[in-house]
Amino acid sequence: INNRLNAKVDFADVDISLFRHFPRLAAGINNIQVVGTGDFAKDTLFAAKKLDAALNLMSVIRGKEMTIYSVNVDEPRIHAIIHKDSSVNWDIVKPDTSATADTSSKPFSMKLESYSINDGYLQYVDEAGNMSSEIEHLNHSGSGDFSADVFTLKTKTAAGAVTFNYGNIPWLYKTKLNVATDIQADNKTSKYSFSNAKVLLNDLELATNGFFQLVNDSVYNMDISYSAPSTDFKNILSLVPAVYQKNFASVKTSGKALFNGFVKGVYSSSQIPAYNLKLEVKDGFFQYPDLPSPVKNINLALNIDNPDGITDHTVVNMPQAHIEMDKEPFDLRLLVKTPVSDLFVDGAAKGKLDLAAIGKMVKLEAGTQLAGLLNADISASGHMSALEKKQYEQFNAAGAISLANFAYQSKAYPDGIKIPVLQASFTPQNLRISELRGEYLKTNFSANGAIDNILAYALQSKPLTGIVNLKADQLNLNQWMGTSTDTTTKGAAAAPFAVPANLNLTLNAGVDRVVYDKVNLDQLSGTLLMQDETVSLNNLKTNLLDGSMQVNGSYSTKLNKLKPAISLQYDVKGLDVEKTFAAFNTVDKLMPVGKFLSGKLSSQLNFTGKLGDNMMPDLASLSGNGNLLLIEGFLRKFLPLEKLAALLNINELQSLSLKDVKTYIDF
Repeated sequence: INNRLNAKVDFADVDISLFRHFPRLAAGINNIQVVGTGDFAKDTLFAAKKLDAALNLMSVIRGKEMTIYSVNVDEPRIHAIIHKDSSVNWDIVKPDTSATADTSSKPFSMKLESYSINDGYLQYVDEAGNMSSEIEHLNHSGSGDFSADVFTLKTKTAAGAVTFNYGNIPWLYKTKLNVATDIQADNKTSKYSFSNAKVLLNDLELATNGFFQLVNDSVYNMDISYSAPSTDFKNILSLVPAVYQKNFASVKTSGKALFNGFVKGVYSSSQIPAYNLKLEVKDGFFQYPDLPSPVKNINLALNIDNPDGITDHTVVNMPQAHIEMDKEPFDLRLLVKTPVSDLFVDGAAKGKLDLAAIGKMVKLEAGTQLAGLLNADISASGHMSALEKKQYEQFNAAGAISLANFAYQSKAYPDGIKIPVLQASFTPQNLRISELRGEYLKTNFSANGAIDNILAYALQSKPLTGIVNLKADQLNLNQWMGTSTDTTTKGAAAAPFAVPANLNLTLNAGVDRVVYDKVNLDQLSGTLLMQDETVSLNNLKTNLLDGSMQVNGSYSTKLNKLKPAISLQYDVKGLDVEKTFAAFNTVDKLMPVGKFLSGKLSSQLNFTGKLGDNMMPDLASLSGNGNLLLIEGFLRKFLPLEKLAALLNINELQSLSLKDVKTYIDF
């Protein structure tokens, strides 16, 4: 198999049984996996706990033609990927370059009667089309006379959680799926037609009609329409995860809704079908019976239309969206056109939102507390090209956002996050933060600055740029990074922080005290640049260990997310020797004799390497050079000298005075 595929196939063993599917022969392959090669070498295309087939026993004994009646797959995991260059990870069959076909293999007959998938997982990522989906706990079965050219395929499908993202918008999130339908299958044309098929998404039932056709391995033709027979707003409301996952059956609702659409055309790595989605909500209302306040006057009109499958012709139009929470209205509108050639946006948001009232209307996770007053009045209209060319007069943007007395606490953030004040204004150039004050993990911080390109970042995933000035009183990195100074505790290592790829931010920071591992850094100041999946430190200055230090360096997850690359150049002056070797495990490993020294030292060092477990340096990866100057000190409690002093009866050898000792380091 591996000689015929651009992939690596492996399995644990083969299980043959005369009883599992008696009177048919059961043949199972355990723990099978298919791993890609080349650009997909790190991706597992397919893995399954077991592939189990039922065969005709006599056909196996005769060995002339093997007949397969059923195939069952237990716990399959499928990862289908389309890269930005349109290459796909399932195109793994090598072309047949031989002059004559290989006829040595025994033929088999697929007289399939049924198949099933049990507790499957499917992930599909289309980087070129900016689309992805994930299906968890998938159970699917089908039965029919597969040997006939035309037959009826009876199917049942259930999934515990379906997530679908397109254009940076999560259209479905952890949604339950149930489908039971009869499909008219045509083996000659690989066309599968259905009518009045019932699809259940949480509590929303859809009636679907149309067909799906396999043109080849990577091209599909389809014409599918769908609509919701019910006009009850509660069915639409079930698609909101925060509401559906909390005693949804007891929620009181009223209001009308309309939901329909279609998908029609060819889908391939370079083409998408035409599609339309229409959603309307009128006078929506919902309230939990054990919560005091309702959410009411929900009115929404949304139409997403692509008439011909050309992405640039997509139009998203939401002329109105209105909601009232605790008697406070909030209004939105949005129009998006020409997303590829020159994105046009026309949108606005206006209203007040008392965050503390959310807990009175929607059930939050146990232990979650939320408070604060959000006030927004913003609008934007124009083409993105005007912003890219800095023609700000051709792009209208204005408004302000304020947040007062914000507080959030949950299981994930048990210490809580507080933002007493946030004041920001919106202009064509940027989002300007005039004041921000907050507290997290006992760190009190304040900030101001400007964030550029925020619309292109939100709508097109373009790099987010900006300059922010930050001040803080204290910062305990051991708490922020999840590390611990307790070496006796055996816990899970802290996962490295992956630097986002689409950020280009400059942070000018000043912190009164930073705690890292066993070291206190006082009066720290410098510039942090986040760009190209790399964090760079520029001209970082601080006082530590009775001396001073200046640092430049970088931390990058561009090449390896699990073992970040680091570089560091430091210049330290007047550090206390004993405190330094007690604080830094790295220095102790490089120069073990240091633990017997006391006094003051200065040093310059340049090195590169990687971080390993618990975000600590991987000593085997470090290489660099520098120097160390012991200005004034003593060598004492050094066992060889103590023994020599005792043997020769020369007490002066027990404590050796050292001065102006230079050590050049190369490792």
